[in-house]
Amino acid sequence: MSNIEDKSSLPACFASEKPSINIAVLGHENSGKSSLIGQLLLSLGKVDDEYWDRIAQDCQDADKDYTEPAWLCDTLEDERERNCSTDITTRMVETEKYKLVLTDVPGRREYVKSAIVGLCGADIALAVVSATEEEFGENYKREGQLREHCYLAGFMGVKTLVVAINKMDLCGWSEQRFDDLDYELGRFVLRAGFHKDLVKRIPVSALQQENITTAPENASWYHGLTLIEALENLPRRTMIERRSSGKPLRVAIQVVRQVPSVGTVAYGMVASGTLTLGMSVTVFPTGDTFEIYSLESFGEAIDEATPGMMVAFTPSDDSVELRRGHVVSAAGDPAVGCKSFIASVISYHPGRIHNGYTPIVHCGTARVPCRIELLQRADMRTGRMFEEKPEELRRREGALVRMVPTKPMYVGDPSLFRTLIIRDNGSTVGLGRLYKIEEFA
Repeated sequence: MSNIEDKSSLPACFASEKPSINIAVLGHENSGKSSLIGQLLLSLGKVDDEYWDRIAQDCQDADKDYTEPAWLCDTLEDERERNCSTDITTRMVETEKYKLVLTDVPGRREYVKSAIVGLCGADIALAVVSATEEEFGENYKREGQLREHCYLAGFMGVKTLVVAINKMDLCGWSEQRFDDLDYELGRFVLRAGFHKDLVKRIPVSALQQENITTAPENASWYHGLTLIEALENLPRRTMIERRSSGKPLRVAIQVVRQVPSVGTVAYGMVASGTLTLGMSVTVFPTGDTFEIYSLESFGEAIDEATPGMMVAFTPSDDSVELRRGHVVSAAGDPAVGCKSFIASVISYHPGRIHNGYTPIVHCGTARVPCRIELLQRADMRTGRMFEEKPEELRRREGALVRMVPTKPMYVGDPSLFRTLIIRDNGSTVGLGRLYKIEEFA
């Protein structure tokens, strides 16, 4: 079978026995996330000379005085013009121990919905922050995406975190500057819910390719890990492997594209079960049924995909409707939507939440408006329910609520579909977890 896409620019990581780690790369815009991923690709030999020459020519045509490694991730013209990612991009590299699946998450506030998709199924978060004083202030302020991304990652079950303190070259590789940021970020990640033993903070320079795979030449004071060593040596608590045993097939679709001469190609993550070539599957919510005509993982044709794997597949029937947020399941055991469900939530709304409030609720890769009915107020310290049918919910108050989706929605097992991110007007206004499904569709 031929490749679904032309991957000559980023050669396929051929099948091996190495375990894979899904890494969500987080942070505010212009912190250097895409540049860091680009340098990882270059450092580990995953970019051929011909493609790098094309990138260099593109940079020259754009009047850049250097070749931009970020353009290995930011391939769209709009992204290059705006100098920021606008949607998730996934790349894979191999180290001696692992396959590292790196998902570049957009760093602007208006793209948080894409960031949530990128966090689905992540084993590790790699947060990138600029070391320069002005940019760090932008990264770290209350409205900055570094904070929101890290809080979302912790809530969505990511337990391990690497913080790459980037652009150290612009600070002269100052030991004092690193120590100051190390202290401040160390306090923050604890508040975000990460355990100190599962967090590493690493100084790097993405553009200068320093302390990524080899020790920095300009920091004689630093005797710690390189970025690759930190990613390889963190304790790995993979949610996907623990929760998917014996569960039915569920594939969360992240991106759908039309590829010339191929047709519809869907990209997503196997959350549970096993997806096999030629398998008959059903799509929620459309109910369309088709066979898996081709199946790949990062350009390599495969016969089956297991939990945690990122895959691309083409349907046998190119007329079926596939979109981000759809769920693929085995035809004999389809995903079933719900009419209503009960969830425990905490409010971060700047005002008050009342009965009938209908925000956007993110679950897995889907986002669906849900009408809220307040059932019981909860004590956030003890979890005790103490007030029936409260009239309103204030900021940082918790409650048990009924949610009624305004269109078909899948919630349930595996755990990927039990975490709820509640958003309205471009802001995260609440977090929740599925308690029980009240009525199936």
